[in-house]
Amino acid sequence: FDGDDGYYMARLDSLTPSGLRDLNAVREQIRATIAVQHHLDRMMGPATTFASAAAATTLDAAAQKAGLHVVQTATFARTSFVAGLGGQFTAAVGAAFGLPLHVVSAPVRDETQITVERVDRRVNADSAAWLTQKTVQRQQRISQLQQSRLQMYLQYLHDSAKIDDRRQSIDAAIRRTSS
Repeated sequence: FDGDDGYYMARLDSLTPSGLRDLNAVREQIRATIAVQHHLDRMMGPATTFASAAAATTLDAAAQKAGLHVVQTATFARTSFVAGLGGQFTAAVGAAFGLPLHVVSAPVRDETQITVERVDRRVNADSAAWLTQKTVQRQQRISQLQQSRLQMYLQYLHDSAKIDDRRQSIDAAIRRTSS
């Protein structure tokens, strides 16, 4: 594929027909999902105990005592992908925005993990700073939209044009007449 920002190559490895899948085809996937859910159910008790111990002391001390390690993430926004918290739009990411600073949370469970977290730093949005740069941001966005529409128009002209490339035959005729 040829795009404005580069060339892309893709390979189709397999096709899966649409519609309902046969139970035998998804049986192992269902078993694995249920096994993860049962494991998380069993781990909620120890996670609650760990969260209580971390709230009483510190998260680092409780993790060291339990033989766990603390993973520190970079600063992120609500829509960011956060590797340490299970990805994007997870319960742990949402809980981080409702948690007060320097307070250890209760266990936060989602489909794949249980997280106990503490927010060390929060950068609040500055409305005044945004208002000062709003016109610049609006102009940048309008410029991007204009460029995009111009590119779409030029691409349409390119796709709809019937181009008959005769450069080779003209070059061959010039070579014949010159020799």
